Amino acid sequence: MRTNADWECRGLATLAWVLLAVGAEAQEIIAVDALNGNVSSVDVHSGAASLIGSTGLNQYSWSAMARDSSGRLIASYGRFDHPYEIHEINTSTGQATFISQTDLNGIGAMAFGPGDILYVAHDTTTPAGPHPFDLYIVDLVSGLSSRVGATGLTNLASLAYGKGELWGYDGNLGLVRIDPATGLASDVNPSFRGPLDLTESLSFGEGDVLFLVDAGLWVMDKITGVPCLVGSTFYPGVFGGVEFLPGPAPPFALGTLGQTGGPMGAEFVGATPDGQVALLLALGPGGPTPVASGYPCAGTILDLNSGLTLVSLLRADSAGSARIGPAFVPPAAAGSARLQALDLTTCATSNLAQVIY
Repeated sequence: MRTNADWECRGLATLAWVLLAVGAEAQEIIAVDALNGNVSSVDVHSGAASLIGSTGLNQYSWSAMARDSSGRLIASYGRFDHPYEIHEINTSTGQATFISQTDLNGIGAMAFGPGDILYVAHDTTTPAGPHPFDLYIVDLVSGLSSRVGATGLTNLASLAYGKGELWGYDGNLGLVRIDPATGLASDVNPSFRGPLDLTESLSFGEGDVLFLVDAGLWVMDKITGVPCLVGSTFYPGVFGGVEFLPGPAPPFALGTLGQTGGPMGAEFVGATPDGQVALLLALGPGGPTPVASGYPCAGTILDLNSGLTLVSLLRADSAGSARIGPAFVPPAAAGSARLQALDLTTCATSNLAQVIY
């Protein structure tokens, strides 16, 4: 049974993502193609990927990516019958530079923890199934590894470390927590698996926001394991690893709170303090649609279709924020409902908030 407290917790996670995802050009997610070694930038606002360049290596497979505390981006490269290599990735050109060779023949995921400890998910049976994964720590200088323990997972696609916790995404279970002391994983939500694609890669953004990249860009709710879709990458290949690069956050953002079939709501931040904000809703595809003449902010382009309706006129508080809800939303709204906020003082628009689940 969902409570208002649960709804508010989920709302904080969703809103934190929205703060990062709107219009911040300096923010991006770097992704490497598993097969051809091309490096792309994924837009955190739209999810669309654009090519940066090539690593220069495509004979074997790129399987994981991680960023250390200095901002250095590394990725694993290798084949199942040979120890994997670690390379540094130039985020401007995509070029790969060799760092070290590990003593592990199968690296499925990796993430830096405190003190730049490099955690690695090792596929113990590559290339045979059912692919049980163990957690290891790898020394980047020597390439030598030390085993932490068995994760209990057989389809671990990615690792990410944030706020003192190690997370993973397993194709059989969805979002999991992993004990960095023992390696053992626990399912965040046994009743929800989430999207399943050829690959799933996790990365923490600023503000402890957890992104998932497969054929699209998602933001993960760490409390429920339920993701919110940002948009398709429109990328024809398969990403072997992704990592977020930080940047400034935008000023005006809208987030949906909760899931359909239960209490939902919306919250915006960054509006004109004490100003009035229109919360708009449309079902079906997005826009663009201009605000009609005779209405405030006439001509402003919205990301909603022409069937939009006014949900509410909200008054922002002194910090420029307001919340509406919770109220029950039927499951039929999933995949159809889209919301956008319009600041009636400045005519600024928020991001488009899509209700997916």
